[in-house]
Amino acid sequence: MNNDVLISIFTLNVSEFIESLFLDLKKYELLNYSIICLNNNSSDDTVNVISNLKKKMDIKNLEVISHSQNMGYGYNKKVSFDYAIKNNFKKIIFIHGDNQYPASGIDEMLRLLEKHSLVYGSRFLDAESVKENMPKLKYFANPFFTKIINFVSGKNYSEYFSGFRGYRVEELTKINYDNLSNNFVLDQQMMFEVIIRNLTIGEFKIPTVYGNQVSKVPPFFYTLSLFKNILFYFILKK
Repeated sequence: MNNDVLISIFTLNVSEFIESLFLDLKKYELLNYSIICLNNNSSDDTVNVISNLKKKMDIKNLEVISHSQNMGYGYNKKVSFDYAIKNNFKKIIFIHGDNQYPASGIDEMLRLLEKHSLVYGSRFLDAESVKENMPKLKYFANPFFTKIINFVSGKNYSEYFSGFRGYRVEELTKINYDNLSNNFVLDQQMMFEVIIRNLTIGEFKIPTVYGNQVSKVPPFFYTLSLFKNILFYFILKK
C-alpha cells in the first residue's frame, strides 16, 4: 500500500461513468496511489464494473467499501477520513465516481497540499466553462451563498461547493468531524472548521462538467442546512 496519498472515490449508481474515470486515472499515471471506492448502496452494476476494471487494469491497491443502505455523502467522507488516519496516509483526495471532476487536477492538488491544509478545485475560477456548463439555478445560487459566507467569515474564496477536495491528513486529527453532518453540508462544515482554526486553504481552476449527472440533493433542504451552518459557525462559535 502506498501510504503517501489516498484517493477516495464516491460511487452511487455510476456504472456508466466509472470506467472513464479509471481510464483518466491511468492516463495521468495516478493508479499507483492507494484507492478506496465508497459504494453507497448502488442499485445498478457499479460494484461489478469496478471489480472487472480492477482485474482488467491490474489495479492491486484498490479496495471497495460497500454499505447496505445509503448512508449519506458526509458519512462516506468520515469513513474516508478514518481510513486515512488509521493507515497513516499523508494526503487524501476526494473525487466523484461520475467523473464530474478532472483527474488531471490531482497533481496540482497534491502540489498545493504541500503548503495548505485543504485544497479544492474551483469551477468559478474558469468563468467561461462555469457559465456554459453549470445548471442555471446553481450558477446564480453558488456565487450568492459564496458572497454571504465570505462576508461573515472575512475570507474571499471563489466558491465553497466543489466536491473535488484534498486534505492533509495530519490536520484532520485536529477536527472532531464525527459530530458533523452525514449529508452534503459536511463539505462546507469542514471548510468552516479549517477557517476557524486559521488553517490555510488553497484553490485552483477546474472546468465545469455535469453531462447527464443530476444532483439528488433537494434544493430547499440544502439551502436551509447551509444557512443553519453559517449561523452556527460564524455567529454562535465566536
